[in-house]
Amino acid sequence: MNRIHLSMAASLLLYLGAVLAGWCLAPVAAWPVFLGIFLLWSILMRPGDWPRDLSRWVDTAVISRALAATGMQAALALACLAVGWLLAWLVPLPPVGPWPGVLLSLVGVGAARLVWNPAQGRAGVLDRALRQVRLLPPPAPLSRTAARQRGKEAEIDSVIGFTADTPAERVEQVMPDLTARFAPPRLLDGFARLQKSGRMNPAQARALVLLATDPAHALALKGHEAAALAFRAVAGDAALLDLFSRRYVALLAQRPDALGDGPSNPALRQAEKEAEGTPAAATIRALREGQLQAMRQARGETLAGGAENP
Repeated sequence: MNRIHLSMAASLLLYLGAVLAGWCLAPVAAWPVFLGIFLLWSILMRPGDWPRDLSRWVDTAVISRALAATGMQAALALACLAVGWLLAWLVPLPPVGPWPGVLLSLVGVGAARLVWNPAQGRAGVLDRALRQVRLLPPPAPLSRTAARQRGKEAEIDSVIGFTADTPAERVEQVMPDLTARFAPPRLLDGFARLQKSGRMNPAQARALVLLATDPAHALALKGHEAAALAFRAVAGDAALLDLFSRRYVALLAQRPDALGDGPSNPALRQAEKEAEGTPAAATIRALREGQLQAMRQARGETLAGGAENP
């Protein structure tokens, strides 16, 4: 039997003392006495609920924990006495009063504290945790290729780190410089990481829309589903949805082959319903109709090509 089990066995005497007092017909006035003994046990065995630093007692969390502990111990003391009173009614003992029970409870408090020191117990837990951490194998060092890739990603993450309050005009000014310094697919990867992490703010979403719907970068971004990523990033923002829809319609007019990188027509239909009553609804509807027209045109060209090649 380890020390924790011995401490639990010793603490049992605390409750048996209150039961014995009730069994010996202790009056209700014994309840505050046992409440004090129970609180003494709580202070000794659960010091985390009773900080020694007086400055911490202005914290409402500390006060709440202490009040909760006091209420629980009061209920336990009364419950133990009530069990004793019930036993006295069933199997009477000599009415010697509460003192045998008081002594038994005090012995339980002392024995529990002698067997188990909470401070040493916490230190032992920490020591075992530290030993387990030391036994873990060290993390494998990053290869040069992986380290280089991390560095490239960090560089992109820093240049697209627009704050939420960045004006739209500033974003529009900066994006041409960024696309001149960095390959559009690298920038798109950075925006994809942001969107996946859920940390993309409206200014960054605007920058992504500008990148994904720029005809100058359509060829470089072909196959990367840039427009679909931008559409997901602006979902729920009527103003950015309107901007995306207008620019994507213009992109499809110049580069019909960008159709495959954009959002699906059902997704656009759902966005149109959600944006109903806003200017974005009309532009999304125009985009959806333009997308359907481009799909029909592409299907017709495919059929025509098949007819020319028997």
